[in-house]
Amino acid sequence: MPFTLCCYNEWLSVESKQGADASLDTLGVVLWVNRESGDIKESSEPLVTEQPLIKIDIEAVLGTVKYLGTPYLVVVTESELVVDIDFAAPYVCKPTKIYTIKTARCIPLNGNTPWMYNSEEWFQNETDDENQLKGMQVLNSVTQWFKTMISNDDIADAQTSDSTSSGIESVERTLCVGYYYTFDANLTWSLQRHCKHASNSGYTQSQIGSTNLNEASKLPHTQESIDTNFDWAFCMSRTLPERWALVLIQGYVGYTKCEYNDRLVELFLIGRRSTKRSGTRLNARGIDNEGNVGNFCESELRFRIDAGPWKSFTQIRGSVPVYWGQASITAPPLLSRSIQETSEAFMNHWKLLQEFGSKVYFFNLLSIRENELQLTHALESNIRLHPKMDIELINYNFNEHVKWESISTEGAYFVKERLGEAMKEIGHFDVESPNASYQRGIVRTNCLDCLDRTNVMQWTISWVWLLGLLQLHDLPLGDINMEDCILFTELRSLWCAHGDAISLHYAGTPSIFTTHIKQGKSTMSGYLHYGKTFAQRMFSLLIADGTRQRAFDIMLGRSCHHHLQSPRDTKILEAIPADLKIWCGTWNLGGHDGSTVDLEEWLGSVSNADLYCFCIQEFVDLTAFRVVMNINNESRQNNLNAHIANTLANLSGRGSVKYSRIASISMIGLYLVVFAKEELFPHIKAIAKTSVKTGLCGSTGNKGAVGVRFEILGHPICFLNVHLSSGKNPSQTRMDQLTHILYQAFSESGPRGSAWKHSLLLISGDFNFNIKMETGEILSRLRKSDLKSLLLHDEFYQNKAANIPVCTDLNEAKIKFAPTYKFVKGTLFYNTRRNPAWCDRILWYALANSKVYINPLQYTRQEHYTVSDHKPVSLLINAAFGKEETPLIDL
Repeated sequence: MPFTLCCYNEWLSVESKQGADASLDTLGVVLWVNRESGDIKESSEPLVTEQPLIKIDIEAVLGTVKYLGTPYLVVVTESELVVDIDFAAPYVCKPTKIYTIKTARCIPLNGNTPWMYNSEEWFQNETDDENQLKGMQVLNSVTQWFKTMISNDDIADAQTSDSTSSGIESVERTLCVGYYYTFDANLTWSLQRHCKHASNSGYTQSQIGSTNLNEASKLPHTQESIDTNFDWAFCMSRTLPERWALVLIQGYVGYTKCEYNDRLVELFLIGRRSTKRSGTRLNARGIDNEGNVGNFCESELRFRIDAGPWKSFTQIRGSVPVYWGQASITAPPLLSRSIQETSEAFMNHWKLLQEFGSKVYFFNLLSIRENELQLTHALESNIRLHPKMDIELINYNFNEHVKWESISTEGAYFVKERLGEAMKEIGHFDVESPNASYQRGIVRTNCLDCLDRTNVMQWTISWVWLLGLLQLHDLPLGDINMEDCILFTELRSLWCAHGDAISLHYAGTPSIFTTHIKQGKSTMSGYLHYGKTFAQRMFSLLIADGTRQRAFDIMLGRSCHHHLQSPRDTKILEAIPADLKIWCGTWNLGGHDGSTVDLEEWLGSVSNADLYCFCIQEFVDLTAFRVVMNINNESRQNNLNAHIANTLANLSGRGSVKYSRIASISMIGLYLVVFAKEELFPHIKAIAKTSVKTGLCGSTGNKGAVGVRFEILGHPICFLNVHLSSGKNPSQTRMDQLTHILYQAFSESGPRGSAWKHSLLLISGDFNFNIKMETGEILSRLRKSDLKSLLLHDEFYQNKAANIPVCTDLNEAKIKFAPTYKFVKGTLFYNTRRNPAWCDRILWYALANSKVYINPLQYTRQEHYTVSDHKPVSLLINAAFGKEETPLIDL
């Protein structure tokens, strides 16, 4: 082990051992860490005179994290050498050792925390001897993974929430599988990127790729040369002096060599998972505003013959680059933004891909089933929206074309026939002639999770590329069956391990295809592996995904409910307040175009709410043709969205506070749209939509509800926009409809009745509630401003007093405004043909055990709008969420 860690009463010290790796810049310098304050400094002179309490050997120092107010020093206590080859990453051919972490420890650095670790036993490994698998085999061991990642502690975590021990232990367990580091190379860059940088930095052609170390000066290993998109230690290491900072990648590193036709062939495969939009499956879907996508991974295959110059080919995988999510793994994907609103993010994603070359091939493996087809259509629409981008979309229904009996042959045939010319156009990187042979484009592959199907096709693409190189070197495959070719089996093993590694990080289990691919044919064991792994993924989703997500968040300097700014910001960052100010408005427009109406009065003086929810009924004229054909007016929706965005910008003074649309949904005349402060977007996830028809016994959408749900700062919130049956019908009809809506909402993506499961449920709309009095009597009392007596006869109030089930749990702010319906259009006068009534209401429900406290700040109708026979109503509340047990994680 290259380092010695000593523990003193007030300090920890880390020192390079004599005879350690000569590449270490830390020789002769001691790292001192104050156990009280967490301050870190370097010194060549000892800071203490006492003898250490304990003295142990460690492999590496990753940096520090801060969790629940306590700083921790993260160290590697056991690692394993994966590969020791030349030109694994640096600019010149020199030996490079790449290690994978086997055991990591987080040592508390807070004087207020009892020192529990003054014993060497604590640093010893706790893994069972029987599971001490060597090298890359650990990635293929389901047993080891589940013993490492899914223990009784995880089940306890799910029950006891975020305790200090579970949070830190999740980091320690997560670091044990699929993390790689080296002391003398930059693992975050591809071979092509290294050589480009070397050329731009003044390296000569003879120095790039040279095996003569005397010809090449060593390029300083600086933080500026690290791609933080792939460095998982960047936040942890920012507190360390630069010479101690270590690059850590999450993903896979594999190496193999074999004899092929009396030639030595070497293969080196490295997969780098991005730190951006990182997380487990349901926590990291789709795209964000900056163009980052879930499960983004750069996979680079390097190849050489007889220790000659390396050649490399890089591929990309990543979630479909549109705004989408899933409420559960069995729920269908749901798009959360329109194509137009995805445009800027899609463009940002395309710019990120330009780093790999100007030509981009989207290789889409989604099926034609409805739940996946909508993602394909959204992707196609975005590409059509940007005709100037050099993008070619290739759709390939993997599930239809690739059968279990022919995974390798069917995939290889398609790649050769459909991607052959594209791969020639893209090319590859060759160290021997870097200026003439760059990879000029990228193949970006996706399926739904970008795991199993994607890994199979990336393996197939790399095999077709390798066949082309073999022919260039007069080493064709000839008549040999692929299964009998040692290069094929070695490459297959690398990609199986690669697929397992990426799947472990994202889904909690190895790839479901691993056993079948290795066997090369359909077998009972392959089917059993498929079923077993699928079941384990479900278990991981329920139990372990939250634990791994928390570990990712801690390592990357964020928590599940809070967002960190730049990881280089050395100030302690404050958490976003747990309180949310929410404005909700409802208006039956009677078919009028809302984009032509001044909305500022409706919003009133509310200019700084965190969320704005607009609920519109009769957004279009409810003609019989429109109702029967279920026709929406997308143009009107887009115009209203733009109008709302402009109004919010004006109210905020067009300053630093900016608002953007989270989601919207329509159903004929119903339209709901939610806007939020852009600073909150990193904390919003799991967006889902719903629609429930109640017109004509549930067959038409002229009546019913639309809804949007999402999690914000870790709390699920639901908005419903309802339009119930006319007041001419009995009250029981409306109660039945409301009950049905709340039971049926979001059943597309979760269990029935799940609308009641949110921390906060806001129901707005035209309920068509009556005042059960004669028209003349109502008008008489209105002239006297006697609202109190009128409310005693209000349908909702009476049903609530009568303990009608659906009304019992719903709350409403005190009504201090006159009935909102029915007015003569263009006037301020009631239409006496219909009893005035409080039809337009905003109700809420707070889950009892969610610790959400609602404080109504304003509940009113807006007086001066006359374009409809309804008055718009608005509610402003302060939603105080109980303090989370997981506060901001500062690094």
